[in-house]
Amino acid sequence: MAVCCMIQLVKISFASYGLIVHTISCFIAFAVLIIYPVLIWWTLYRNWNQIGSEVLFSRFKTLFEDLKMNIGSITLIHPLSFLFRRFLMAIIVVIFRDYLFFQIFIKSMSLIAIVIILGEIPYETVQKTRAELLNEIIIMFVLYNLICFSPFIEDY
Repeated sequence: MAVCCMIQLVKISFASYGLIVHTISCFIAFAVLIIYPVLIWWTLYRNWNQIGSEVLFSRFKTLFEDLKMNIGSITLIHPLSFLFRRFLMAIIVVIFRDYLFFQIFIKSMSLIAIVIILGEIPYETVQKTRAELLNEIIIMFVLYNLICFSPFIEDY
Protein backbone atom coordinates (compact mmCIF):
# COMPACT_ATOMS: atom_id res chain seq x y z
CA MET A 1 0.00 0.00 0.00
CA ALA A 2 2.80 2.41 0.87
CA VAL A 3 4.56 1.93 -2.47
CA CYS A 4 1.33 2.39 -4.47
CA CYS A 5 0.53 5.50 -2.47
CA MET A 6 4.00 6.96 -3.06
CA ILE A 7 3.88 6.21 -6.81
CA GLN A 8 0.54 7.99 -7.13
CA LEU A 9 1.81 10.99 -5.17
CA VAL A 10 4.84 11.30 -7.47
CA LYS A 11 2.58 11.58 -10.54
CA ILE A 12 -0.52 13.40 -9.32
CA SER A 13 -3.31 13.66 -11.88
CA PHE A 14 -6.80 15.17 -11.74
CA ALA A 15 -7.81 14.34 -15.34
CA SER A 16 -10.92 12.32 -14.49
CA TYR A 17 -13.18 11.62 -11.53
CA GLY A 18 -11.57 8.23 -11.02
CA LEU A 19 -8.11 9.76 -10.84
CA ILE A 20 -9.36 12.46 -8.46
CA VAL A 21 -10.78 9.84 -6.09
CA HIS A 22 -7.62 7.74 -6.40
CA THR A 23 -5.34 10.73 -5.70
CA ILE A 24 -7.39 11.85 -2.70
CA SER A 25 -7.37 8.32 -1.27
CA CYS A 26 -3.59 8.21 -1.75
CA PHE A 27 -3.24 11.51 0.16
CA ILE A 28 -5.32 10.03 2.99
CA ALA A 29 -3.27 6.80 3.00
CA PHE A 30 -0.04 8.83 3.02
CA ALA A 31 -1.30 10.85 5.99
CA VAL A 32 -2.15 7.63 7.84
CA LEU A 33 1.32 6.25 7.05
CA ILE A 34 2.85 9.34 8.66
CA ILE A 35 0.47 9.71 11.60
CA TYR A 36 0.30 6.03 12.70
CA PRO A 37 3.93 5.69 13.90
CA VAL A 38 3.74 9.09 15.59
CA LEU A 39 0.58 8.07 17.46
CA ILE A 40 2.17 4.79 18.54
CA TRP A 41 5.24 6.60 19.83
CA TRP A 42 3.09 9.18 21.65
CA THR A 43 0.99 6.46 23.27
CA LEU A 44 4.06 4.55 24.42
CA TYR A 45 5.79 7.71 25.64
CA ARG A 46 2.70 8.90 27.51
CA ASN A 47 2.29 5.52 29.23
CA TRP A 48 6.02 5.04 29.88
CA ASN A 49 5.53 4.68 33.64
CA GLN A 50 3.09 1.79 33.03
CA ILE A 51 5.29 -0.16 30.60
CA GLY A 52 5.42 -3.32 32.73
CA SER A 53 1.75 -3.30 33.74
CA GLU A 54 -0.77 -5.89 32.60
CA VAL A 55 -3.33 -3.21 31.67
CA LEU A 56 -1.05 -1.58 29.11
CA PHE A 57 0.14 -4.97 27.85
CA SER A 58 -3.43 -6.18 27.31
CA ARG A 59 -4.35 -3.00 25.38
CA PHE A 60 -1.26 -2.91 23.15
CA LYS A 61 -0.22 -6.57 23.06
CA THR A 62 0.95 -6.59 19.44
CA LEU A 63 3.38 -3.73 20.06
CA PHE A 64 5.06 -5.53 22.94
CA GLU A 65 4.87 -9.13 21.74
CA ASP A 66 7.98 -10.97 23.03
CA LEU A 67 9.75 -7.70 23.97
CA LYS A 68 11.58 -7.34 27.26
CA MET A 69 9.95 -4.60 29.30
CA ASN A 70 12.86 -3.96 31.66
CA ILE A 71 15.51 -2.66 29.26
CA GLY A 72 14.36 0.94 28.88
CA SER A 73 14.29 2.89 25.66
CA ILE A 74 14.66 -0.15 23.37
CA THR A 75 11.07 -0.95 24.28
CA LEU A 76 10.10 2.39 22.70
CA ILE A 77 12.53 2.31 19.78
CA HIS A 78 11.99 -1.21 18.45
CA PRO A 79 8.30 -1.02 17.39
CA LEU A 80 8.90 2.39 15.81
CA SER A 81 12.00 1.23 13.96
CA PHE A 82 9.93 -1.57 12.40
CA LEU A 83 7.34 0.89 11.05
CA PHE A 84 9.95 3.48 10.06
CA ARG A 85 11.96 0.96 8.04
CA ARG A 86 8.87 -0.09 6.07
CA PHE A 87 8.03 3.52 5.30
CA LEU A 88 11.66 4.26 4.41
CA MET A 89 11.67 1.33 2.00
CA ALA A 90 8.62 2.73 0.19
CA ILE A 91 10.28 6.12 -0.07
CA ILE A 92 13.58 4.85 -1.46
CA VAL A 93 11.90 2.55 -4.00
CA VAL A 94 9.74 5.35 -5.41
CA ILE A 95 11.60 8.62 -4.93
CA PHE A 96 15.14 7.32 -5.53
CA ARG A 97 14.18 4.92 -8.32
CA ASP A 98 16.79 6.43 -10.66
CA TYR A 99 19.55 6.51 -8.02
CA LEU A 100 20.60 2.95 -7.21
CA PHE A 101 23.51 4.14 -5.07
CA PHE A 102 21.18 5.97 -2.66
CA GLN A 103 18.87 2.97 -2.46
CA ILE A 104 21.73 0.67 -1.50
CA PHE A 105 23.23 3.19 0.92
CA ILE A 106 19.99 3.95 2.77
CA LYS A 107 19.05 0.28 3.01
CA SER A 108 22.54 -0.59 4.30
CA MET A 109 22.37 2.10 6.98
CA SER A 110 18.93 0.95 8.15
CA LEU A 111 20.25 -2.63 8.25
CA ILE A 112 23.19 -1.56 10.43
CA ALA A 113 20.88 0.41 12.74
CA ILE A 114 18.53 -2.53 13.31
CA VAL A 115 21.43 -4.90 13.99
CA ILE A 116 22.67 -2.43 16.64
CA ILE A 117 19.20 -2.37 18.18
CA LEU A 118 19.04 -6.18 18.09
CA GLY A 119 22.42 -6.26 19.82
CA GLU A 120 20.62 -5.17 22.97
CA ILE A 121 18.59 -8.41 22.73
CA PRO A 122 15.18 -6.78 23.11
CA TYR A 123 13.26 -10.09 23.00
CA GLU A 124 12.31 -12.42 25.84
CA THR A 125 13.43 -15.55 24.01
CA VAL A 126 16.73 -16.19 22.28
CA GLN A 127 14.89 -17.89 19.39
CA LYS A 128 12.99 -14.70 18.53
CA THR A 129 16.21 -12.67 18.56
CA ARG A 130 17.93 -15.26 16.35
CA ALA A 131 14.98 -15.23 13.94
CA GLU A 132 15.21 -11.44 13.65
CA LEU A 133 18.97 -11.62 13.10
CA LEU A 134 18.44 -14.30 10.44
CA ASN A 135 15.95 -12.00 8.67
CA GLU A 136 18.50 -9.19 8.68
CA ILE A 137 21.28 -11.48 7.41
CA ILE A 138 19.06 -12.62 4.53
CA ILE A 139 18.29 -8.98 3.68
CA MET A 140 22.03 -8.28 3.76
CA PHE A 141 22.73 -11.14 1.31
CA VAL A 142 19.99 -9.88 -1.00
CA LEU A 143 21.58 -6.43 -0.82
CA TYR A 144 24.99 -7.93 -1.68
CA ASN A 145 23.46 -9.67 -4.71
CA LEU A 146 21.93 -6.37 -5.75
CA ILE A 147 25.36 -4.79 -5.62
CA CYS A 148 26.92 -7.66 -7.59
CA PHE A 149 24.37 -7.49 -10.41
CA SER A 150 24.14 -3.71 -10.61
CA PRO A 151 25.98 -1.32 -12.94
CA PHE A 152 28.62 -0.80 -10.22
CA ILE A 153 30.35 -4.01 -11.34
CA GLU A 154 31.88 -3.77 -14.81
CA ASP A 155 31.51 -6.57 -17.36
CA TYR A 156 34.76 -8.10 -18.57
